[in-house]
Amino acid sequence: MLAGAPRLAGALLLTALLPAFAAGCRCKGDLTSPLVQDFESAPRVTKWPRDAPGEVTLSTDWHADGATSLRIDPGLLAALPDLRRTDLRGFDALRVHLHNPSRELIPFGFELADEHDSLYDRHRVSFGAPPGDTTLDIDLSGDLHRGEENRPFRGPTKTPLSLASIDHIAFENRGKTPLWIDTLTLVSAPLPAPKGAFAFDFGPARSRTMAHFEQVTESAKATPNAPSFGWLKGAPSSIRDSMTYPTPLLGDGLAWGDAVFAVNLEGGKYTGWIAFERGGFWETEDDATGYRTATLRVNDSPVFNDTFDPRGPHFFFEDTEVTRVSDAWEKLVLPASAASRFAFEARPGQNTFTLAVSDLRGPPLRVAALILAPDTPEGNAFIDAHLARQKAYFGRTHPDSTPVHRGSPPPKVPQIFVEARPLGDMAHPGDHPDLPIREPAPVQAIAGHPVHLQFFLSGPTHHKVLVRAVAATDPPSFRVASIAQSIYGVKRPYSGGTAWIETQYLRPLAEGETIDIDPETGRTLVVSLDIPPTAPKSRTTLELDFTEGEDRPLEHLTVPIEIHAVDLPPLPIPVGLFMNALPYRPAGADHDTWWSFQDKLLAIQGEAGLNTVTGGPDLAYEMKRAGDEYTFSGETALRYLALANKHGLDRAVVCYSGFLPSLKHERPEAAAFTRSWQAFETSHALPPHYVYSYDEPSTKEELSAVAEYMAPFKAAGTRTIGFFADPGNDSKYAPVMDSTFAPAVSGHTPDLLRRWVSEGKHVFLYNRGTGRLSMGSDLYWMIAAGASGRLEWIGLYSQGFAFDDLDGREPSYGMFVAHDRLGPLPTPRWLAMREGLIDARLMLALAAKHGPTALREAGYPDSYPADPEKWTDDLLARARAAAIRALER
Repeated sequence: MLAGAPRLAGALLLTALLPAFAAGCRCKGDLTSPLVQDFESAPRVTKWPRDAPGEVTLSTDWHADGATSLRIDPGLLAALPDLRRTDLRGFDALRVHLHNPSRELIPFGFELADEHDSLYDRHRVSFGAPPGDTTLDIDLSGDLHRGEENRPFRGPTKTPLSLASIDHIAFENRGKTPLWIDTLTLVSAPLPAPKGAFAFDFGPARSRTMAHFEQVTESAKATPNAPSFGWLKGAPSSIRDSMTYPTPLLGDGLAWGDAVFAVNLEGGKYTGWIAFERGGFWETEDDATGYRTATLRVNDSPVFNDTFDPRGPHFFFEDTEVTRVSDAWEKLVLPASAASRFAFEARPGQNTFTLAVSDLRGPPLRVAALILAPDTPEGNAFIDAHLARQKAYFGRTHPDSTPVHRGSPPPKVPQIFVEARPLGDMAHPGDHPDLPIREPAPVQAIAGHPVHLQFFLSGPTHHKVLVRAVAATDPPSFRVASIAQSIYGVKRPYSGGTAWIETQYLRPLAEGETIDIDPETGRTLVVSLDIPPTAPKSRTTLELDFTEGEDRPLEHLTVPIEIHAVDLPPLPIPVGLFMNALPYRPAGADHDTWWSFQDKLLAIQGEAGLNTVTGGPDLAYEMKRAGDEYTFSGETALRYLALANKHGLDRAVVCYSGFLPSLKHERPEAAAFTRSWQAFETSHALPPHYVYSYDEPSTKEELSAVAEYMAPFKAAGTRTIGFFADPGNDSKYAPVMDSTFAPAVSGHTPDLLRRWVSEGKHVFLYNRGTGRLSMGSDLYWMIAAGASGRLEWIGLYSQGFAFDDLDGREPSYGMFVAHDRLGPLPTPRWLAMREGLIDARLMLALAAKHGPTALREAGYPDSYPADPEKWTDDLLARARAAAIRALER
């Protein structure tokens, strides 16, 4: 009986609903929502990985409806091959009921599979389950991609998923606590269009189409006299690597160019909304669009004009801060799309729409969406409803998972909290500190190398804090180089599913500039000290004063500084950052500035111990075929390598984002290429160049193609490098690894590395982590195990459209942000990485002087990978102090 219904009425209602039950409908709530699965009839559930700890099981501990739900333990995927309904066509979304008993958001993956077996043929996306009981609508509109959202259609099937024949649904718990799932139903939310209104989603074939939008592909042709829409003339185009972000509407549009779009309208006063796409898949100047103006014309009359900047793709958001994920829609997404309303007078019948762009840089400007409606209350409500649905979709796919460090405030609440934190600590706006630090531990400084100190400031009320930092001795034994504060931004993982706010980068404070803090927004503070190479061994202090304005004291800290004279040896293998150079090309008057920023970047990387470059835009040789040989030239690249040599980054060049062309895309004749390049390298006294050849192939088709084109280069002796995510012991990777001079692997074990080295392979390791532990003791033990090189993602990114953090592509976990006026600005990740590099170099020095047993005696880990839960920053700081004392003996 339905709760609260009289017995007779309930019986009548039940009789009326019998046909619905037979059709598989859910008769609670929305009576028109067909049931896909409710777990009441004990359906089969399969677990993956099969031998992993934990269970996926039917549970009565919680349920949204009925008596049973699905429980998934952490780290497991639960597949549902038994579905009450396998035809999901004709609906907007799959509604899922979730229960998260923890206090933190649980990321989870979602799969849909039709009658294709390959992993890469499944539709795979990610979401997040917030604490408590929630309902999530997973969008089913348009052509669903196969594979991951950022690498679609990698598998053998190149057509969109067939919603008519769903084979199974799967959920993967990526959190730390169990997740419950119940009652999967299909839902639609009608959005009727008033007469004469249209909503267009532009995109190439196989791209997503937002629900309740008309899909417009390159082949849509207008007919003059019928109620229709399409291209009247011209040929629109799409970007090569398009994708759907941050909603299915935005990210896969069409460049109109000279094409004319035509729509038959009712005539009279109309209102419209347009959204552009200016970012690119990789956010380089080859796939992101800059321009001066973009003018939309209706029937040859201008109705909307957007003013931008040709360099906007790199710097549009560099001074934009976001402190709440919910603000990203208005602060990032809509401005990035130049989303705007406009008005025009429509003709009865066919109306033409064109786009004129001035001072274009990069590919043509793309249009994501166009909504048109009569300028009436109903027409404006139609547009408002579409915009509201966009924002709601963004909220569902970007749930806020910002972690908060909440400490224990002292009994007497001070005016501000100042907490010392480890270098690289990724603070968040709402953090609350632990007890204020009254006596910070001594800082170990090495003459000739800068020192960075990190603090977190917050307060129970709003304060504008002025920070002064001075050396206590006269004359001072160090110089305060800068004081920087955190600038917050949105982050999202590679697989999507959640979003959070963290420190985006560290911006230096100007003289007299204050730091704004309040109970909801604390700030990271980094004080940087220059220690001269001639500084003698000594003990001194840094005095920090925190005041409100010039004269109201808030806090005072004294930080002991111990300066040592210790030589840090160079790393014995190539170690560098992917995309280590500026991510943009020089432009006109900025040419000298561009070179000064490059020089600064190389100096910072070289001081830390990095010794390898990978490049960036404009740092490429020109390769030409000349008879049986190739010629190479490149004044900019050679000048850059001369700078790199000056700063010690001359052990190797890995041509990942610059220098030599990728063999993945360019296929020169192997023997001639090798002869010609070796001659060029020798004549210019260049570091050894590793030629980028492939990137994480894994399907049978990808591996076969790579092995085929790599074999001649192996035979010719080319110094090739290619990347595998995790080859393990899988024999399918062996032909490609064997044909590569320097195979690079990410996932591995020390035993596997030693085995590959014993087979004569020059194994590089990559993407193993940029924290202090990974780039410190782990790096040392990787070198001891025989690694030939180490590369980490990623050196530089620019604050153009920030979509690396809002879609499913690579998130911008960069070491530096490139600011067009302030130059390269460090991120906390760089501070942690630099600490690790110093640890690794100290370990090399200690082992060389006193033997490997001295490392254990100093307190360093004696193998890798070391457990970050065990090896805290405090333990590593003690080990550093012990190592320095041992070296000074």
